[in-house]
Amino acid sequence: MVTTKDLYWLAGLFEGEVCFYTGVNGSPGFRLLMTDEDVVRDAHAMVCGGSHGTVKLRPQPTKAGKSVWYFDLGGRDAIAWMFMLFPLMHTRRRAKIRAIVADWKARTAKPNWRHPSRPRPASAHVEVAPYDYAAYYQRNKAKYQEYGRQNREHINELRRTRRKARLVARIKAMLNETTAPESEGKPCL
Repeated sequence: MVTTKDLYWLAGLFEGEVCFYTGVNGSPGFRLLMTDEDVVRDAHAMVCGGSHGTVKLRPQPTKAGKSVWYFDLGGRDAIAWMFMLFPLMHTRRRAKIRAIVADWKARTAKPNWRHPSRPRPASAHVEVAPYDYAAYYQRNKAKYQEYGRQNREHINELRRTRRKARLVARIKAMLNETTAPESEGKPCL
């Protein structure tokens, strides 16, 4: 659980060390990039809770030879954190967050939005004539009638089997009654 104190700490960290961006595919996100591994890991644990990605080591070190650690967060989770930290940010960061959120809202508000890098093909907008099910049934009427006949035969066979089973059960019950002693008040046949 992130406390108010943690939010203020993250806001200060994000103000100086985070890059807010809109990705190539139009997905919003941010990247925390620093040389202090423990700080990056603490921020990652607060922001991601261990559920999104990992802290990574950048392949090229700084000019001073220090290792650079970072993590990324994108999509709706990044937007949620932008909204949460927005009131604590300064003017320049707020403007960047506003622009990213506005772009994200515009992209997700489009009907049938798939992906900005893969627009809908023109063929997807072609009107398709309704299918004539009556004509299809007429063409395949004999097949459906045969299926129906087979189904009726199967059902009738099941009914006959059940009737036979009930009849056998009644006969067995009657035979058991005839062998019962007369003291129970049942007549023998």
